[in-house]
Amino acid sequence: MRDDVSWVKGRHQLRFGASWAFYKKIQDLYAETQGQFMFFDAYTGNDFGDFLLGYAGGYSELAVQDRGFWNNVSWAAYGQDNWRVNKRLTLNLGLRWDGIPHTYEANNRMGNFYRNLYDPSKAAVFAPGSNGSAIDPGSPGPTRDTEGIGGQSLVDAWPSRGFCLRSDRPWKDRRSRRIRCHV
Repeated sequence: MRDDVSWVKGRHQLRFGASWAFYKKIQDLYAETQGQFMFFDAYTGNDFGDFLLGYAGGYSELAVQDRGFWNNVSWAAYGQDNWRVNKRLTLNLGLRWDGIPHTYEANNRMGNFYRNLYDPSKAAVFAPGSNGSAIDPGSPGPTRDTEGIGGQSLVDAWPSRGFCLRSDRPWKDRRSRRIRCHV
């Protein structure tokens, strides 16, 4: 969705606009759904020999073909003034803001790590004697207010900052020269 407004006042030609876009991507998980046999040199001393005799060393297959639903919401706003100072000089002044937050999985089945949201007092604790393979049921763990990124504020989704200067010199070569500087 996008909207733009133009307004001419004296030597100024003003333009303002804003946009909102919602992007969706459905991504299948890639894995072997038909199954995969693995042959090692466990029986004959040669992996090809194990294959010829039909002695598989392992088998795996994806139990369910699943997919992720990846969403992204993007906002933008701009203001521009084409100011004709005199017959030979026109200043093109403008400012643009693009908010591009991270993509998130719609069903909260994928997580991103955000350092500013991490609270060490809520860190998971491993179960005693599990060698790091199980989390203690009494562990504080994550809470609902930190899951996903769909409900984040604009402060957490702050885009990169920068500016662009464009200089048109029609008296010299009629081509637009663009210089980009990022902060």
